Amino acid sequence: MLDYLLREGLMIVGEIGNTGFEPWPDSSVEATVTRVVRDCQAVDWSPQGSLCWLSNTPKGDRRAR
Repeated sequence: MLDYLLREGLMIVGEIGNTGFEPWPDSSVEATVTRVVRDCQAVDWSPQGSLCWLSNTPKGDRRAR
């Protein structure tokens, strides 16, 4: 699902920082999905909301409406 959302430009991955949502630096979809899966596996798929956050893009907002 994450691969689809990123490839279609519907969402971006990032984290919550000092300025609010901060997108991860640009990387390929494959690298981003691999990072998310690796990080989730490291915590036995129970991340407690701290590994990453997803944000809709403007295109994602339009699709949601």
